[in-house]
Amino acid sequence: YSGSIFTKIDSGITKDPKSWKDKRFALVNKVTTAGYLYPLSLLRLSGYRGAPEAYFRQMTFTGSHDAAILAVFNGETDFGSCKNTVYEEYTKLHPEIQRNLTVLATSAPVPSNGLGVRPDLDPGLKRRLREALIAMNASADGQRALRLFQAQRFVETGAGDYEPVFLMA
Repeated sequence: YSGSIFTKIDSGITKDPKSWKDKRFALVNKVTTAGYLYPLSLLRLSGYRGAPEAYFRQMTFTGSHDAAILAVFNGETDFGSCKNTVYEEYTKLHPEIQRNLTVLATSAPVPSNGLGVRPDLDPGLKRRLREALIAMNASADGQRALRLFQAQRFVETGAGDYEPVFLMA
């Protein structure tokens, strides 16, 4: 997925973080890449070095990606940030939102919902766990389990796959 920064079409806010000064910002949660790390990395890249709370009139943590979208649509905040996959699905289901919001910026793609294990875990158990997770989407039971947390499949990743996240951080 990617991070998306969005606003109402007529807001006057642009992808330039200088246009974000003293605006109300809807973020998802401090532990999300798309809904926190990505937009604040753009703010830092623009040259701002202070506390984010001092830059914005208000920072609202909505707790979910769709709630960030609704906060902007309902005029509770001026712009927001969330996962592109949630934004695309939500605006597809709600054409009135799609007609009124626009995406200003999109991050590089990053892995979704990584799973890590402790380094001293038995190597055989690590291998079996990796094999079971990667093969999950090949069975009906596995597909049902994946749907429960809105995933399509597991893929093996390495540190290089997280390079965009490291750069944002």
